[in-house]
Amino acid sequence: MVREGGTGEAQGQVLLASEGEKNLTKLNFDSEQNATWFKFDGSKTTVSQFRPGRRTSLENFFASFEVLTKEGLVGGTLSEAWPLLNVTTKNPKLEYGGTKDLDGKKLITVKYAPHKGGDMKITLFFEPETFRHVRTEYSQTIYATDQQRIPGGRGLPAPTESRATPTRITAVEEFTDFKEEQGLNLPHTYKFELSIQSDIKPALINWTFDLSEFKFNSAFDQIQVGI
Repeated sequence: MVREGGTGEAQGQVLLASEGEKNLTKLNFDSEQNATWFKFDGSKTTVSQFRPGRRTSLENFFASFEVLTKEGLVGGTLSEAWPLLNVTTKNPKLEYGGTKDLDGKKLITVKYAPHKGGDMKITLFFEPETFRHVRTEYSQTIYATDQQRIPGGRGLPAPTESRATPTRITAVEEFTDFKEEQGLNLPHTYKFELSIQSDIKPALINWTFDLSEFKFNSAFDQIQVGI
């Protein structure tokens, strides 16, 4: 659902696939040809374009912040690329952030910083009783003088001399409705919200994924045929 920067709502199918560090998220709304997707193939991140040379706000977000897909953060524990499954290889900086009350629940917070650094603030949230990962928050403030230093940043609101306020970008992932799938306790509802606060090109986008089918041991390269 798009609630700002244009309005609209669409239903479709989502595919989450992963194998080792490789991961893919693909959304089909109208047709296979108009799918939105982003993936990390083990060496680089690529993102769809809704038209040649043009991307939606959602596509721009993942093209501008490739580290989120490269680190395997997107999708949380739904992905085999989830970095906390392989901390030795990813070697992130992890810092306990205390507890935080959220919607009447007390959650443990952990600050996550990729090994190669970056300005984006990333916070992971866990249930204290089960240590389930239930939420991730991403945030970054981009000033006009900094934008050109962000890979893919050209898709973000363009810096102009007339713009006095910075662009504030926040994204939130939420994971609920945990059920067992072949011995793994996995979330079956996945929500993602992207907020871009900008004088030039604001956006507020929500996804809600109801996950109904889980497959294991499928070849990643076959799943992503056509991308």
